[in-house]
Order: sequence, then C-alpha cells, then structure tokens
Amino acid sequence: MYSKRSDTSGIRGQLYETKLLSLLYFRAFHDDTIHDFQIASNIDKIGAFDDICFRATVEGFDNPVAVFIQAKHKENEKQTLQSDLSVYFDSYLKIRQKFDQSNNDSFFKGKFDETECLFVIYTTAKDDFDNNTHDSGLFSILHDLIDTEGTAKKPYGQEEDVELLCETVIKEQVTALAERIAKYICDDKNFQMLLSDDLFNCYHVILAQKVLDVSEIQSQQGTTGLKHRIASFRNDFFDNQEDYIVLFKDRLYKEVIKRRKIEPPYVRYFLSDFLGNPTDVKLSKLIGTVITYNSQTGQLHFDQKATKTFRPNMRPIDVSLSTVNKAIELAAREILSNRKFKVPPAFGNKDLTISDRRINHIAPKIVDILNSCGSSRIVTIDESMEDGLLQLNGGIAGAIGNIFVLDDNTKLMKITDDVESLGKISQKLYQKLNNEIHDLLEYKFSVRTNQFPRLLFECNELERSLARDFLNKLLFYSDQADENGVERILKNDIEDCQREHPNYFQAKTDAIFLEYHNKIQEWWMKTNQVEYLTRESDLFQKSIHSIIKEPLMNSININFMSKIKNNTYTFNDDAVSSLNLQDQHAKTIIVAENCVLTVMKVLQDLRRKKHFVLDVGYVMKLPMNERNALRIELANTNNILIFVCDKIRNAKNEKRILENIAAVVQEKKNYYCNT
Repeated sequence: MYSKRSDTSGIRGQLYETKLLSLLYFRAFHDDTIHDFQIASNIDKIGAFDDICFRATVEGFDNPVAVFIQAKHKENEKQTLQSDLSVYFDSYLKIRQKFDQSNNDSFFKGKFDETECLFVIYTTAKDDFDNNTHDSGLFSILHDLIDTEGTAKKPYGQEEDVELLCETVIKEQVTALAERIAKYICDDKNFQMLLSDDLFNCYHVILAQKVLDVSEIQSQQGTTGLKHRIASFRNDFFDNQEDYIVLFKDRLYKEVIKRRKIEPPYVRYFLSDFLGNPTDVKLSKLIGTVITYNSQTGQLHFDQKATKTFRPNMRPIDVSLSTVNKAIELAAREILSNRKFKVPPAFGNKDLTISDRRINHIAPKIVDILNSCGSSRIVTIDESMEDGLLQLNGGIAGAIGNIFVLDDNTKLMKITDDVESLGKISQKLYQKLNNEIHDLLEYKFSVRTNQFPRLLFECNELERSLARDFLNKLLFYSDQADENGVERILKNDIEDCQREHPNYFQAKTDAIFLEYHNKIQEWWMKTNQVEYLTRESDLFQKSIHSIIKEPLMNSININFMSKIKNNTYTFNDDAVSSLNLQDQHAKTIIVAENCVLTVMKVLQDLRRKKHFVLDVGYVMKLPMNERNALRIELANTNNILIFVCDKIRNAKNEKRILENIAAVVQEKKNYYCNT
C-alpha cells in the first residue's frame, strides 16, 4: 500500500495517465526479463514525478530499477516543451529522501544510491533540444516499456546547467524563508518550534548576521521560565543591496503588508489625504489593507471588507509601479523596524548551548577527525559522521558562525582567529581543540550535509553533486502519442499478444481494451491508502476473464462506444454535477435532446465505477437465443447499466422485450437515456 495525494488530473489528463499506465502495466506484465514489479500513481509528497512510478527487479541488473514519470498532456500539438527544472530538482530531492533501508514502504526500501533511478518528463509536446539520445542499458528497458514512437533525450548536463539549477533553488529557498519569517512574526507563532523548521535551521545563522539583531539569553517571566533570545531587525538590513538580501526583502515586505491592519478611525482620513494628492508616503498608509495592488494588471483596487462602512468615490488615479513599490517598502519598514519577537537560545549560534560534559565528549571526537584528514588539512563533514556530532543542539552544527566561520578565499569554513569574540561556552571548546591541535587555524572544512547551518546564500558541494546526479538521471520523452495514440498502440500490442496465444484470447481487441482500461481507471481513482499494481494484480488476465463471463454485454457496450469514439468532448464539473446522479434512485430516466452527449456526460461522472452502455435498439435486433443469454448476464452482473434509447418504440413485440429486460434489472442501478 502507498499514500496517494488527493488532487488528481482533469478528465483529459486522467485519460492520458490511465492509458499510459495501461500500456506500461501490459508491457511489464508480458516482459519475461522484468520480474517482481510495483506500479503507483500520484504518490503523496514526492513532488512533480508522481504521475507514474515504477519499480522492478530486472534481469541483468544487480540493483532494483525505479522510474518516476511526470506525464504532461498538451492540447496544442505544436506546443514546444518548456520546463522549470528547479521544480523537478525539488521533486528529485524529495524522492531521494524517501529511500531508506528501514522504510516499511517496499517501493522506497533500500538506499537511493543502490537503486537504478530514472526521472522522466513524458509529453506530447515537441522539444527544441539538440540530439542527445540516452543509450544506456537501463534506458533500453525503459524505452521498451513506455515509448510511443516519439523521441527520448537527455538534453542537460553541462556545469552551467548545474549552477543555474542551484541558483534557482537558492532563490526559491530565500523567498520561502521570507514568507515564513513574515508568517512567524505576524501570526505570533510559538518560538520554541522555530528551529524545527528545515529552512530556519539552514539559514538562521545568516539571518542573525545580516537580517536580525539577537539579544543575549533571556528568561521568560512566570512559572515556565523558558529561556529565549529577543530578535529585532538590524538597521543596516533595510539598506543592504546584496542580491539575495534584496530578493528576501522584496518578498518579506509584501508578505508583511498582506497581514497589516489599520484602525477604522484612521481609514477615512488616510484615504481622503491620498485621493487629494497621491504620493508614495500617503499610499504607504493604505497599501495592503484599504487599497490592494494587483501585480498582474498593474492596478490599484479597493478592498471591499476594509471599506464596507463607507463607499469612497475614487476617481481614476495614475500611480507608477515605482510609487507602489516605494509605498510597500515604507509601510513594511515602519512595521518591521519596531517589531521584536522571541527566538530559541540556539538561534543565530551566538554561542554554543551545550554543557561542560558535552564539551568533554565531542572535543576528542573533533580532534580525531582533524588528525585523520592527512596533509591536505581539509576536513569533509558529511552524513558518515556520528549523528550526534551533526546536530544543532549538542553537536558541532551549533559552532557554525562562532568557532567555524567562512573563509572568503576558498568559500570553505575555517576556525576563527578572533577568540575574544566567542561566547563563554564556545571559548571552552576552542581551548580544548587548540590544546590538542597546534596548527588549528590551518584546517579548512568542506560541508557536504544539509544538516548544517549555512554562512552564504549559496549551494554547497553536496547540492552541486546532487544536481549533477539529477541531470544525469533526467530524460525527456517528447513528441509522444496523445491519449488516442497510446490507445491505438496498446491495442496493437494486444493484437500481437493474441497472435502469439490464439487459444487463450476469446474476445475482440476493443472489448479487451475497454475492460482492461476500466480496471486501470478504477484503481487510478482510489484515494488515501492504495495498493500497488503488481504482477500478482493480474489486471489484464482478469479483464479477459470478465469479458468471457459477460460476452454479450461487452459486445453491445463496444458497439455503442465505437459510435461515440470520434466525440472527444469533455464537460466541466458543473455540467456533470447538474445531472445529480449521486442523489438519484436505483433507476434513473434521463430525457435529453442529444442522447450521445448525455451518455458521455453520464460516463464522465461514472468513470470510477464499472458500467455497461447498452443500446436498446441493438438489443431489439438480437436473435431470441442471444436475448435470453443477455437476460442471464443482466441478472448476474453487479455493474451499473446504462440503457440508451434514441427512438420511441411502440411495437407490441418490442414492448414485451423491454418488459422482460426491465423485470431482470428491477433492483439494479440503472440509467435510461432517451431522446
């Protein structure tokens, strides 16, 4: 079982996914070189590569194979593929973290580096990449499973792509950090939980160096006696023009303005003053509350809630973007410059927050690490270290920014030579190290773990190596078949299988496809905890057995479905819900001007349930022995029945046939679509 996210694709996206899933499952099931396999769709909390996930043991590979696919169905066939790789890199990182030897989920059991992984963007869109076809052995396995006669390329991998990817990730982290800071200080969050947030844990030292002034440790008044520090915004922060700080400020200001409030008595006065002479200073009194700015349209708007007690007569006013931005900055600076809030004692690493006993424990371990690095004097700090040493509380992560500082030349860390600036606890650890290592200041430290706080808004070597690994595992399957093309290819594969096993298949290809695809759809529509598709699921053979069990209903269903094959319309949710099918009784009669469109609407609503569409006119033409056989199938089926009647029939013989059918399906869930 796996956890499935709740939001899924629209109908066209769904059909593309489910038909592609059907193709993948069929090919994997009939490939003798693929042994145990698992297939999932929309796995929760793994990001973009969650549409189709496949894991298998494959002949010729010592490690398991895992493929993560995002299926991008483009309505415009001429559309060229455009991709924001930062989104995909974030998904890669999430998936990487899911792999664990102790994971109870068998799909992610084991180490990521001991799994042959590929990440695939699969799309009907064309690409404009240079020809760079992937030709590894693993690729040939994947190609046999999912290719629909398009192209498969690995278009990235240059070092400049790595740097661009890392830069984009850092920018996203900086803006996310600003959003969380704004939410924390404006929504009065519990300060004790601050460093449990991964972003704060990563950047809290930089915040203390460039954004916030952090006080000495305080004791909270009252019975709890919780220790904390007081943070406020540094004066030089507001004028800092470093690129990432400017990005941080821009998002911080906008998020703070969203949460501001103006006392009602001042609204009329500020508004009247602004309308009389619109300036950035006067707009700063109103922006984000009474007046909001739409960055997409470039227009100012009244907030209806803020002005509900009066109706201002606002004439058209031309306000430049620079005026709006300046107003936002003025308003935010006024709010932030006076804001003080609590942070945990460890925030900013002003000093180590460990006991003498802990110092005596970790100092010898650090000495051993320094002595083992050899003549290079460069120490690598990574996940292989004892876990306790990497922690913020009780480990050397708490020494970043005090004992360990940035070396401007190498961008590595070094041990500070400004001992006097260290806090009392940091000085104790420093002295123990200095007593054992005489050339202490010669050592440099290369950090290859994300558990450590950073001293720069910059990717570390670990993330660069991960970016290279991701780009090496990334494939673009572009110009692939659309949903109808995938269906055609799957039917061809089924026919090839029929020729190899003529005695096994006793049904038409169309019937097999419809039944098989319906079973895939039923599985795809499940939510919450969903079972993986495996070889033991045996959906394809079960589909054939189901057809053999109900051959006449399948035949009639296919006959009608072939009529509406060229009608590729889909309805919006309002159109489908207008039928109120979920609230109807066991038998529902739907009278409509266009029977085919109505049936399509019913089918769209019932796509998660097994059903048959039975054309009454077709049934009337059946020989008596087949009608009798059909009645037996109708009596035994547990599926929803949709009867379609596009003409009024009055003949006595037809009336008797209908009465006989009605008697059989009296207690079943039926829909009757009539013109």
